[in-house]
Amino acid sequence: MLGSFIVNKALGKVISSMTKISITSNPDNLMNCEFDGLWWTPGNDLLKIPGNLVFDCDQGGTLILHGGLFGENAPSFSPVIFGESKGIGITVLDARWRSSEGVNRWLDNGTRNTQYLIHEERWTCEEVIVGKRFNQGSSHRYSSFKFDSEQLRYWVRKPYAESAYSGKKPGLWFEVPEMMCFSMDDGAKITLIWTHIEFTDGLDKSILSGPQLMIEPRIPLTLREIEEQFLVPILFILGLATSTTDHLIFLSVEDSESERTGFGNGPEVLTTHWTSKFKSRGTRQYEHLIKFTEVESDLQGILNSWLSLYAKRKYTISEFFSIYYSKGIYGEDKFLRVMRSLESWHRGLESDLTFVPAEEYAAIRADIKSSLREEHRRVVFDKFNNDPTLVQRIDEIVSGSPAAVRELIGGLGDFVQRAVKTRNNIAHIGDGKNIFSSAQMFWGRMLLEQTFIASLLENLGFDQPKAGELLSRSEDWKYVASTSSHYLNAYIEEE
Repeated sequence: MLGSFIVNKALGKVISSMTKISITSNPDNLMNCEFDGLWWTPGNDLLKIPGNLVFDCDQGGTLILHGGLFGENAPSFSPVIFGESKGIGITVLDARWRSSEGVNRWLDNGTRNTQYLIHEERWTCEEVIVGKRFNQGSSHRYSSFKFDSEQLRYWVRKPYAESAYSGKKPGLWFEVPEMMCFSMDDGAKITLIWTHIEFTDGLDKSILSGPQLMIEPRIPLTLREIEEQFLVPILFILGLATSTTDHLIFLSVEDSESERTGFGNGPEVLTTHWTSKFKSRGTRQYEHLIKFTEVESDLQGILNSWLSLYAKRKYTISEFFSIYYSKGIYGEDKFLRVMRSLESWHRGLESDLTFVPAEEYAAIRADIKSSLREEHRRVVFDKFNNDPTLVQRIDEIVSGSPAAVRELIGGLGDFVQRAVKTRNNIAHIGDGKNIFSSAQMFWGRMLLEQTFIASLLENLGFDQPKAGELLSRSEDWKYVASTSSHYLNAYIEEE
């Protein structure tokens, strides 16, 4: 797999009994774990109950206790649960009670037994912190955090492994790249660091090495704030840059109360948010929309532009990327999402576009005002304004797109009108005329997605020709450009 620096040193035919030395930058997801230990609630450490916590990055955590923390009555809130496994402190955040089983619930005379004993209690959770116990649970604030994702190593493509043979000492090594530090406009500090971990198994030795991002916000943040302000937008930009989706595989946090661990790892966070049990495909460099080598010298500017853009247009950008990150959604839903994204995106752009020219609108308002009673004017004017139509909005986005996008859509006749009618037909149950069929909806959606991405690239700071060049690297764009005209034009001719 490209990007994975795995080198097996063995002369002649490789057999399993030979000594192996490897350097790799392709770890498995680190968020699937199991812990046996004692569990209790904060402030109640005299009641410690044995149990087992199994955490899966897709399904979350399941804690099975051999006893009960709250007795027969389940709590109406989501408590913090502390644990200790092999000397490691654990915090289960926002635990949810699921079930309990006990003995002697009822006495022989049919009355409830006040000495009812629970012998098994089940809890579920979405986030667990391994390495420290925090009384405040999910409201605790952290001064810095580090994370790794599936696509970060494929995008950065460092460090490189090298090898040499000199006499009886074959060598395998890599040089750790220099850290890269960036100051954000909001006062945060982002550092691109390289870590390495050594593993020894008998005669075999492995070194796992790769990049991580360490982020120090201007003020301490909760896990949810960390996710919303930094993790999600960075995963989105890495997925956009590498032409795929990206997922979290490692996250650690530090708080101001803890002793600083420098560039080592603090308590680790196990979470179901933005993780996946199944690895995304490691894309090849020629597929990357934005190549690291091209923006390395201005990475601070790129990160600043993206984080600023995301902060302003969070809901629009999240709506668009949900097309790729949501599992099992229908084609019609994907089509509606990209149409909503384009409309919302245009509303946030600086545009003087109106439904009719301002002078004509003023004349229309004057005519309406003169013909209505005073009490009816506000009702009419609240409904009648000069906002552009969705067709006009998308047309303006297309007109500002790279030449390849403009020419492709321009060659499809009334493509935008059909797209809007298709959207209206799905959302409002229209008459079904002059719309895309289910098959053509696929090409229409793909083309509109590429139009949105082109506008994203321009708002990220790339000029129109450069945005077109970057878009041309995408396998999705190549597919749409080579097929959509045939299928959509053929559909128009059938009409």
